[in-house]
Amino acid sequence: MSYPDFQNEFSMRCPKCKGTATIDVQALVYVRLLRDGTDTDASGSEEREWNDESAASCACGFQGKVYDFNTSQCETCGKIWNAGEMTNPGTNAVERTAEDDAGHTGECPECGDLCYQLE
Repeated sequence: MSYPDFQNEFSMRCPKCKGTATIDVQALVYVRLLRDGTDTDASGSEEREWNDESAASCACGFQGKVYDFNTSQCETCGKIWNAGEMTNPGTNAVERTAEDDAGHTGECPECGDLCYQLE
């Protein structure tokens, strides 16, 4: 698969504007409590916990969950799709693939072949 030029290392893009550089995700982080506020760097923890259900937004105004920003690529035509754009997410496609090839996320709305999440 050929990967597009994403401006974030998570292969996420906004389903509205298709931008990849202005996505914000609500994450659980450790902060150091200070006399004059808080500091995420002073805590010494680099943990940033978030998942597909975490809130996410784009500078264009789109708001949703991380799941909405996930992208998949069709193995045949190479088109990139957001999660909500694919057809038959994880249903009919299962019957068409071998068990060891079960990492698909849905079907391409253009050519009907299987799509796989970009990582």
